[in-house]
Amino acid sequence: MQISEYEITPKKESEITKLALTYVDEYVKFLTEKFPYIPNKKLKPKLKYSFTPIKTSLKSHTGIENNGEIYIFLDLSLFPTRTKLAHVEYASIASDSVIGTLNFVSWKKSLAALVAHEVAHAYQMFLVYNVKNNDRKLEKLYEDALKWSKQRSATPNTIFRSHGLLWKFFYSELRKYKVNNW
Repeated sequence: MQISEYEITPKKESEITKLALTYVDEYVKFLTEKFPYIPNKKLKPKLKYSFTPIKTSLKSHTGIENNGEIYIFLDLSLFPTRTKLAHVEYASIASDSVIGTLNFVSWKKSLAALVAHEVAHAYQMFLVYNVKNNDRKLEKLYEDALKWSKQRSATPNTIFRSHGLLWKFFYSELRKYKVNNW
């Protein structure tokens, strides 16, 4: 699946933005192939980014517009400030062996982890939005995520949180197969 309709702020191409776009395309394609029952035409996240340090608490984030359109915003102001960076995760998952913090990794791997983090949110939001709107085509994906989460002793109210088990389901797939192995 091709990502389309990029929103680029500022209008500036660079190695970093091209690499971020490549990662988004690659990760969406990977998850689409892994979960072929996702309606491909519906998930086309717009990518927005900035090279200016963000002075809000949002920093990099993923959101959903009122019309159900998903966007990914990347704060790229730190890339590449030096050859080795840390990709610091939230305290609740920082020590996880699959999705935890990456210390002293190349800036490209740190960028890959950041993009994977946000693409996982895009899939999480897409699923939650479509389940709430009774999209029956997504029941298989929902069942797979629920089955995965039950293996980790989840309760239904922990599945849909922002960094809850549905997000962890997608993020762990991307980290295992696309980020951690290089």
